[in-house]
Amino acid sequence: NKNKTVLIVAASQRQSGLLFEKVKSLFVEICPEEIAEEPTLTRLILKNGTRIYSLPAGRTGYAIRGFSIDLLIADEAAFIPEEVWTAVTPMLAVTKGDIILLSTPHGKGGYYYSCFQDENFKSFHVSSEECERVDPKFLERERERMTKVQYAQEYLGEFVDELMQFFSTDVIKSC
Repeated sequence: NKNKTVLIVAASQRQSGLLFEKVKSLFVEICPEEIAEEPTLTRLILKNGTRIYSLPAGRTGYAIRGFSIDLLIADEAAFIPEEVWTAVTPMLAVTKGDIILLSTPHGKGGYYYSCFQDENFKSFHVSSEECERVDPKFLERERERMTKVQYAQEYLGEFVDELMQFFSTDVIKSC
């Protein structure tokens, strides 16, 4: 799409950079002729005017304010602090842009959890047990090593009560 602005964020530079590297690699492999200038660690500019940025969200999102974006891609979205969403979602207001949230669940709360439950969002769930790239023997060892709750969150992709939580979320909400 021409003249679009895409922002890839994650809680840390390392995380946003890992996803950005995959995006850059795809362009270099599939359509290198579409790249307008040498990509940097945080920016890819295409000949059609589209710009793709990769930035860390940090704790507040303050340092990434200022963009008007057409697409927000958040990696490990469940781990991005709530204050960041207050800073980044207004970036989509003018463009009526889209959001793609990728993540391992992290408790039953927060922006990612809310979006996963929201009918205005389309949700996809794939557990590690459904992924043919993951060795079933590895998962078997992990299931033995981890608690049931840890395994459910990390490999089954389930929204579970906080790992260190004494009372369940349902009990707390009922009070």
